[in-house]
Amino acid sequence: MKTNKKLLWAITVLIILLGGIYGGLKEWTGASSGIADINSEPVNITISDLMASMNMYGLKEPQSPPDFNLLSLDGEKVQLISHRGNVVLLSFWATW
Repeated sequence: MKTNKKLLWAITVLIILLGGIYGGLKEWTGASSGIADINSEPVNITISDLMASMNMYGLKEPQSPPDFNLLSLDGEKVQLISHRGNVVLLSFWATW
């Protein structure tokens, strides 16, 4: 009888966890169960609209970045101005 109670508890906990995961994914993806979403008209969104929604705005005129120095993965000092005329992608990130 103890085995049946443990199995019942395990199944109950599993159902609750799966229900929570399903509800979270549904909310995260914005999915809904209505047919109206499938039949709705497409919305034209521009890159400018998407950037503005993230509080990102383009510059009206090009601006030069300030010169700065960083260490490369090899430990060498790299200066931004030494790459003038080339495309440089800077990716600043952090883990919290």
